[in-house]
Amino acid sequence: MLTHVGGLAVGVESPSVALGASLLLALHRRLSGFRPLASLSPRLVAVIGGAAGLGAAFRSPLLAVAYGLEELGQASGLPLVLPALLLAGSGTLLATTMGQPARLPGLDLGPLPPQVWGWAALLTLVGAAGGALLVRLLLPVAAVVKRLLTRQRLVGALLLAGGLTLLALVSGGLSLNDGSLSLRAALSGEAVGSPLLWLWRLLASVLSLALGAPGGLMHDSMTLGALLISPLQGLEGLGPTALAQLAAVGATALFAAAHGCPLFCASFVFTLQCDPGLLPLLLLVSAVAAALGERWRGEGWNEHQLQGLLDQTPGAAPSSR
Repeated sequence: MLTHVGGLAVGVESPSVALGASLLLALHRRLSGFRPLASLSPRLVAVIGGAAGLGAAFRSPLLAVAYGLEELGQASGLPLVLPALLLAGSGTLLATTMGQPARLPGLDLGPLPPQVWGWAALLTLVGAAGGALLVRLLLPVAAVVKRLLTRQRLVGALLLAGGLTLLALVSGGLSLNDGSLSLRAALSGEAVGSPLLWLWRLLASVLSLALGAPGGLMHDSMTLGALLISPLQGLEGLGPTALAQLAAVGATALFAAAHGCPLFCASFVFTLQCDPGLLPLLLLVSAVAAALGERWRGEGWNEHQLQGLLDQTPGAAPSSR
């Protein structure tokens, strides 16, 4: 403080890192019996504290995470980060006039107004539960589908195709991969149809993923999360802007709970809307939902698939982690 008051040529970056790291290291030393802290190495504690101090000083959680990853990844992380940045950057330049749009057409949303905070908290909890439900349904259904197609391939294929066709008919086609229309509409503040669409979409997603259709959880979980706003349509005080904001909250929560990568999930939904005013909320929602989802869903879909591959591969690594 005295250095800054004296006008010396220094910034607040290093002091905020040093103060954050010192505070967390002191807590780590004093609260040695507190298991979550005691299980961390002093280096990791210092980096976490320093990153938190920097992020708080600049009001940027992403800045904090980027700093922490660079500090911890100087030996092993940068060989991954730098090539990924180069390739992704080059790909972005080449894809500016083709492929997926940089953002969905929508509204200038801005920060969530206080009168909608309650709905955002509720959608975070519901989205986390929905993400856990998606994975908990998917694992046993995938096992049943595998047995069915192994024993009665033709009959099983006809039953599954008939089920997907029926879901497409009752949902007006929105249970198919055109569910992106629902995601686009929700994140843009447009109407998303009946709440029953969520059920049809959930069943179609579970069947499609259980069949081994290429795609994964990302699109389906974001679409299901965005569709959580369907019962809120028409409520007083929830206009198109508020509904679009809440759709982003729902998409982030269900995605993070099912997938388990909070920074990535929040960044993905943010990329679709590109609204900086909503990013801090999405990061918070993603962190809460991912923590709840880890408790509620049990084994993840990606881990389940990887374990199945290891168990079927001769000479693979042991199944225990």
